[in-house]
Amino acid sequence: MPLREQRIVRQISAAAAAAAAAAQSKLDNLTEGRESEDDDDGDDQEEMDEEEHDDSLEEDVVSYTSLPEGMPKGFHVIEHYSLPTTSFQEYFEPSLSASASSFTSSMDDDEGDDKDKAISNGNDEGNDQASSSSKSKIQIMLGEQAIQRLQLTPYNLSLPAALMMVNPTEFPSFSQARKVCRKGNILLHRGPLLFVEESSSSSSSSSSSSSNSTTSDATFKNNPSNNSSSNSNRNAVPVFDHAKCKVGRVKDRVFPGDVMARQVRMGGGYFPVLGYKKPPFEVPVVYEDDHWALVYKPAGIVVYTPNRQGGYGTMTLRAALPFVLHPPKEGTYSVLRRPASVHRLDRPTSGLVCVAKTKPAMLNLSKQFHDRIVQKTYMAIVNGVPLEYQERQISAKQAYETMGVDVDPNAVDQYWNVIEEPLDGQWALTLWRAVRYVPSQHAANQCLTLVEIKPKTGRFHQIRRHMAWHVQCPLIGDVKYDGAHPKARKLRDRGLFLCATRITLQHPYYNNDHEGVVEQAQRDWKQFQQQQQQQQKEEEEQEKNDSFWTATTSSDTVSDSSQASWWGQTKIWLDPKTNKVMIRAEIDLPAKFESFLQHEQGRYEKFNNLSEQSEQQQEEDENTRQSFQETGNT
Repeated sequence: MPLREQRIVRQISAAAAAAAAAAQSKLDNLTEGRESEDDDDGDDQEEMDEEEHDDSLEEDVVSYTSLPEGMPKGFHVIEHYSLPTTSFQEYFEPSLSASASSFTSSMDDDEGDDKDKAISNGNDEGNDQASSSSKSKIQIMLGEQAIQRLQLTPYNLSLPAALMMVNPTEFPSFSQARKVCRKGNILLHRGPLLFVEESSSSSSSSSSSSSNSTTSDATFKNNPSNNSSSNSNRNAVPVFDHAKCKVGRVKDRVFPGDVMARQVRMGGGYFPVLGYKKPPFEVPVVYEDDHWALVYKPAGIVVYTPNRQGGYGTMTLRAALPFVLHPPKEGTYSVLRRPASVHRLDRPTSGLVCVAKTKPAMLNLSKQFHDRIVQKTYMAIVNGVPLEYQERQISAKQAYETMGVDVDPNAVDQYWNVIEEPLDGQWALTLWRAVRYVPSQHAANQCLTLVEIKPKTGRFHQIRRHMAWHVQCPLIGDVKYDGAHPKARKLRDRGLFLCATRITLQHPYYNNDHEGVVEQAQRDWKQFQQQQQQQQKEEEEQEKNDSFWTATTSSDTVSDSSQASWWGQTKIWLDPKTNKVMIRAEIDLPAKFESFLQHEQGRYEKFNNLSEQSEQQQEEDENTRQSFQETGNT
């Protein structure tokens, strides 16, 4: 048929559809008064049934233990999609226009007028409708290029493409379908599911468990694309055979007869199964509970990959956390899919890092860092002797009361140097004091200084830039700010000497005011206090029975309880001023600090001893020469 005739046929089809819709509307208006009463009753009953079904569904979702168990443990299936059993040919067939099939020649005069109007005004609409009707469902949603690139056939689809086909409302784009796969929220079941009657599900549970499958007594979402057998019986529950299941990934392929299920984590608190091995470095845990943790980040390891362009693979702290931290116990509120660090340290810096396991703990810790409630202490080795100006010094009591720094206010002979210099146009404040001086042959002024640093703000490279630019003593191993002097280069071999050794903050769980955890947190805090009191009584009785006393000293005036770990010391107490539960964790300096200081001091002493010996030898040689000359003259 010529192109012009095809265009006319498409215009007539579009006009016929518009006319048929108008005729049907008139017919409905004529019969509206006669059937309005019966229709209203039916609509009300239908709406009531839908509301009851939604309520029961919500109850089933809350009672997650009755839902089919997904993979890994802690996930539960809330919705599943059964694919065609023979092929996906229906997704590749062109969609026929419903208007053309409903075209009839029996129309009245008004319908004819509507047809003429549609012909004159609907040319563009007819063209669009004809172009869309000639394409298949998969071509409309993905496009021909994507079909060829993904190698989609009526017998083989990619998992994101299959999700778009069965539920285009939930997954309207390929990126959204791919995102849910990356999160591990799709369970792929090879082959069709078995459906068991609700009354007999309990009796068949034992047999299903023997085959490593899970049977659910709950009625959950069943997509309209499911097969008729599953929809015909609302009392039937599916059986997911875990031997045939796997967590769906973007690269997985789907075949006819497979079942895709949507799963979510519901209170299980188990970290997902990871697709990589444990990173080849250790991450010691200083403190841990069901809601958050404090870990030690080694030097040379990044906290997380900043972007996808040039990452570090699994050589990150984020990749190692699921292997070193315990999952929260079952029933913990709003567990994160995997533990996440709340802040970060530079790659060459070592020290304590806060890690959240739940969303309330993540929000609480982030707010504390934003409000500068967290108090951190660093230890560093600087090149040279930092100058101390009396006009820039404050006492420990002033630092504690006016600046809120974590220092001992009772230390009378302790003074802190203040650096208040803006960085990148932002206010920045750092307090520091010299702790130890060690001679070094290659250091500036032949001296290294161990300093204790307490930053009040957290600007980019704040400690490194303040010490290098405003104290004129860069950190040892700081290749960016040490000035690249010949002597500084000789001290770069062991990396950057900067470590976060101490942190004090409000406990993110016991002080959490989130509505989902506040009541349980208060009960757990009271239980923790009772356990500590009982432990103290037992220790006192043990001391009496053993006939010895252990002297304990503490700089804090409030009652506290300590929890020792193999890597550091953790202390939890109730602050009477703020009525907040505080926690303080402290670790020892890494071994490389003391080793480096002793090595530099030994080299300095050895070199000076050789110099003294050489000077003495020269004096002896000079005396011998003079004595020979005197003897010769005689």
